Amino acid sequence: MTDPRFEPCSAMLLAGLRCHHDLQAAPQQVPAQWEAFHATPLRQTQAVTYGVTCSFDAATQRLEYMCAVEVSSFDEVPEGTGRLRVPDMLCAVFPHVGPPHDIPATWGRAMHWLASNGRWEDAHMPNFERYDERMQCEIWLPVRESRVQG
Repeated sequence: MTDPRFEPCSAMLLAGLRCHHDLQAAPQQVPAQWEAFHATPLRQTQAVTYGVTCSFDAATQRLEYMCAVEVSSFDEVPEGTGRLRVPDMLCAVFPHVGPPHDIPATWGRAMHWLASNGRWEDAHMPNFERYDERMQCEIWLPVRESRVQG
């Protein structure tokens, strides 16, 4: 895997469908979550969608995943819709090449890079898949310079 490119991510408001998944079942459950999300129209600010890992518990191997769009305000977001404020951050960006069912492999390579690169560490903010208007996917991992250089 080649090194990622680095991109600033401006603060944004995301709204969408949040669900909890067991890590092993997520590859089968997340596509159904996306189908349900697309049936719920939200007034988005751009033609980009996000698959956000809101939280991950390594001990239980559970994650909270959100299918989302950027909104200008939470005021018009229907009640019961998931909401997430994303702060300004720097991200390591990994393009996904291949069919959608191979996205977990791209996540694995990105997480391996994060654990072994020696210069950058997890910034402990939500990480996400970013789907552009062509539905091309990239993995965005918030990073900061490591306090302990390897």
